[in-house]
Amino acid sequence: MSDPDRWLFCVLFAASLAAAAPAQDAEEDKVRVDGTIVVSPTGDAKAAYVVDVIDSTFALLKEKVANPYSFARRFVQRRPDYEIARGMVCRYEEKETTLVLERTHLGAAKYRGDGAWELPAEPFHEYVGPGAAGDDRHAFEFETSADANPAATPGRVTYVLPAGATGVEWDARRRVFRYELAALGCEGKGKFAFEFRTREQILASIYKVYGLGLGLGRFADQWVARTVLSNTGTHVLRDVRVRYQMGEYADRDWSTWEKTPEVLPGQTVVSLYYPVLDSKVALIRTNAPAKVRVQIEYETTDGAKKSEEDEAMVVILGVNEFKFTSLEAEESQDSGQFQADNSRFLAAWVSRNDPVVKQLAALANKMAQGAAARDNDDDAMKILHACYSLLLLAEITYQHPPALADRSVSFDPELVQNIKFPRDVIRDKSGTCIDLAILCAAMGHAVGLKPFLVVLPTHCFPAFEFPSGKLIAVEATGVQGGLRFGSGIAFPEALAQGDATLKESLAAGTATTIDVQALWSDGIPNPELENLPADILRSWGYDERQILDAWDDYRKKNCTGNCVNGEGNSCSCSAWGICGKESCVRPSAAAECTGDCQPAGANQCSCKAWGACGKETCVQEPGGTPSGGAGCTGTCAPGAANACSCQTWGTCGQDTCRQGEGSAPGPGPEPACTGTCAPGAANGCSCKNWGECGKETCANGPGGGSASGGGDFAGTWQGKLHQVLPNGLTLDYEMTIAIESLGNGRYRGTYSARTTVPTQAMGLVDCKLDQIFLGETNADGVLVLEGRQKILTALIDSSTAEWPADTLQARLVGDRLAGKIGNDTHGYSEFSFARKNP
Repeated sequence: MSDPDRWLFCVLFAASLAAAAPAQDAEEDKVRVDGTIVVSPTGDAKAAYVVDVIDSTFALLKEKVANPYSFARRFVQRRPDYEIARGMVCRYEEKETTLVLERTHLGAAKYRGDGAWELPAEPFHEYVGPGAAGDDRHAFEFETSADANPAATPGRVTYVLPAGATGVEWDARRRVFRYELAALGCEGKGKFAFEFRTREQILASIYKVYGLGLGLGRFADQWVARTVLSNTGTHVLRDVRVRYQMGEYADRDWSTWEKTPEVLPGQTVVSLYYPVLDSKVALIRTNAPAKVRVQIEYETTDGAKKSEEDEAMVVILGVNEFKFTSLEAEESQDSGQFQADNSRFLAAWVSRNDPVVKQLAALANKMAQGAAARDNDDDAMKILHACYSLLLLAEITYQHPPALADRSVSFDPELVQNIKFPRDVIRDKSGTCIDLAILCAAMGHAVGLKPFLVVLPTHCFPAFEFPSGKLIAVEATGVQGGLRFGSGIAFPEALAQGDATLKESLAAGTATTIDVQALWSDGIPNPELENLPADILRSWGYDERQILDAWDDYRKKNCTGNCVNGEGNSCSCSAWGICGKESCVRPSAAAECTGDCQPAGANQCSCKAWGACGKETCVQEPGGTPSGGAGCTGTCAPGAANACSCQTWGTCGQDTCRQGEGSAPGPGPEPACTGTCAPGAANGCSCKNWGECGKETCANGPGGGSASGGGDFAGTWQGKLHQVLPNGLTLDYEMTIAIESLGNGRYRGTYSARTTVPTQAMGLVDCKLDQIFLGETNADGVLVLEGRQKILTALIDSSTAEWPADTLQARLVGDRLAGKIGNDTHGYSEFSFARKNP
């Protein structure tokens, strides 16, 4: 499958999982699950679920997903303490546009002896009240909780107890039914059978979690081994006991006995092993095999005691290795789709007490001038701004995740990935999206921000809860190649990207939002890390004085926060005080800008027309108005040296609307610029193509500016791109290319484009493309820009994919930017774009 095909497949499948586009968030547009669970006299349960899918999505789902269970299981949760019998059926029902899942849960109800039974409720099933089974059996209604999946709407599931059950009661605290049911006739002998297995891998970094699963609590799915015991005979087996051993890695030789007083004929019992692991597990750096043993004892009809033993291997992953799913093999048949049920354990990587992180966070706090993140949103924004900018100033860069060489662990780095602890990112000065998100979360926590991690199928980024309750996200990979190579983006853009991705993914229901502090409270710990010298940051190249000086210099040269380039105050802020500079704070009340004014330089307001602000400070300086006593008219706008910055010399009809004093010789009334020329500074006219005006001052040479060849490419260009993909798909979409001059003929460019991909069942899927370019003009005056990263985002679910970077080659033809853009893999597309708002 080609890259575009694979990406489109992932987008459409993720859209199916979301059940609707962001705009389609009505209840009727979501998946609904209804079902029945019928319990047998021996404690097994036949479960039948109907997964109702949106009509418009069903055809696409059926086309793209051969195994319907890979979709249905996302909406049908299960307890780990029973076995799913062979012969499970999941099928598409075309007429009703539903999926039907039928399976048997072996050992769903627990026999406590003397006719007493307990039936635990499934996860995310909320008790409603008594129901009707259609006969004399007890039935009860449950509602499926929306917490199970954001893309689902609550449905109804009916539990039906065995015929003859008496003394039925619901224990709301323990979430179990209790009932009495006499054992069936038990003539003959009991016959014992068991199956023992371990997980393939467990995570060393969360070794403490595996001991917290007892009692079907929050971590009940994190068992290390399980034993399925069955009585296949016709008589009761008594005093059945199970225990486990994990050698040097567990804190005791054998676990305590897990006891079952009786196992009835035909009954199944599932035993789960939750070992309390030794702290030495946290020191494992490479994958280590461990042997797990099970010992089973029971008593037969004639009172004879029997014993059985077995053993199996489990791989303990190195402390930096993370596996995204803990699902068993038969539960994870997903046609290559991403599993993220383990994503909550990323909280273990967010170091909350690491002195290295605290030292770096303290430096960010100094950059924010001691802002108190918990007091108000403004201070919280300042400290978040400082944390991100510190990554830029320290030249911490983004890197792609490494593939694992050990194929015994995983064939796919999307399933198992090496994840750094924050101190490792600080040391290496590089990290993947997950690494950078974890570092930002750890720094944010250290300075008082409440951290979250947002996990998408192909991406991860940090978010923070502000004092007002708002969730603010930042795109940590915006550091890119760092400031040195010119690819790192400033905080405002990283903030905007994070906010857009967060909103889109939450609306689509594809984001897994991890409340780091809540998970710490639930028991997910940080692993032990070795002690490092107190001055480790300095030895790693973090000089506090140099960074603070660089921060001051960076703020002077680059607008930060919500600032954009201005004149006299270095930043023209869209919100006062965001830049944190004296020159970028609210002006005195007498000079406050109003109307169409925005903060600017010498005149404090930059008015679209003189006097629009109604302030003395918002007029021509000195003297108040341009010569001739009349304000600017026509296409004039307030400027600096020439009082008005006219699109064509003389448009305003005033002497002051020509080349200003102190600049290079400019045109007089006779040689006014025409054609594609626009007023500029050094060359009198800033022509889009050298010589196009037919004037000496509008050509490259003496008095004509310092650019060499080609003209001034800087600006924003916009037009429609016609693109033909290798799979034959044709796209036509608007593209905007912003080009910024870096001096000496070098340029930095960015583009952002949106397009729609037509699909059979879902109509148009909205997608976005983003890319950063760097390059220069060659001897022929052609601008050649090489792309650094090309990202495609499906706005319907915020899944992202990276394509091969593009090359952009262009020259100025008349008043347009013309050339080609693309790469050798997907081909090139020609374009001719007009300047936006010249």
